Amino acid sequence: MIHSYHDVSRGQTIGPVDVCIIGSGAGGSVMAHYLSKAGLKVVVLEKGGYFPPRELGRKEVHMLSRIQAMSIFTPTSGKHTRVSMIAGECVGGGTVASESVTWDLPEVVMEDWARMGLKSFSPQNPKMGEYREELRKLLNVHPVPMDSHNPCNQLAMIGAEREGLEWKSVDRPVRGCIRCANCTQGCRYGAKMDGERTFLRWAQKRGAQIYSGARAENIKINYPGPEDYPYNEKLSGAGSASRDDVMRELEGRKSSAPARSADSKKILPMT
Repeated sequence: MIHSYHDVSRGQTIGPVDVCIIGSGAGGSVMAHYLSKAGLKVVVLEKGGYFPPRELGRKEVHMLSRIQAMSIFTPTSGKHTRVSMIAGECVGGGTVASESVTWDLPEVVMEDWARMGLKSFSPQNPKMGEYREELRKLLNVHPVPMDSHNPCNQLAMIGAEREGLEWKSVDRPVRGCIRCANCTQGCRYGAKMDGERTFLRWAQKRGAQIYSGARAENIKINYPGPEDYPYNEKLSGAGSASRDDVMRELEGRKSSAPARSADSKKILPMT
């Protein structure tokens, strides 16, 4: 069950929870799945609405104005670029509002990230390959079958082969796709393995709560306190001067250290 903000009275506190995830798209849905799998109590807040499969895949303008954020019509601009970015605004986010073409992280990008300090993204990290294969299996990622290509694509393949150019079918996470060509309006047949159909549903089965049409207005940050490990260990049996040192460290962390966790304080309806 996807909760709506109508299910929550104004000012009601949701929780306590271990993790509050804001946004239910490609990032939020995956985090909800893996964190709930790890045994954490998870709540997901999604600013957009929830659209069951029967409501998807209709007229383009009708659906795009509901499942995508209005910001997609405001291109990002740079010195050499002007690109419109797809941003979903519904339960499942951009995974619902996209064509689900799936790309592995290019090695050149992973190398750049590793140079910037994200060492775990290095192409030499064997775990990256394991994660990629795990996601491919979970989402049934496979190349588009040859008999599913339209005449234009088939001609492009023939032309590429004649010119000696390398080509391949794109990968997509689908099961039983009937090629209705309404992918960007959401899949009403449940063939597209989007975040709503996969990660969010799996997280729900483990107790995760998902609220649509809601936004986080206030964030309460929980900094470490004297009762937290390892500080309770440091304080037990500590002398006066040692206790003062620990307390000063805790006070300093409020301004210098990242938060231990964040928790949504309110769920409010979108206006």
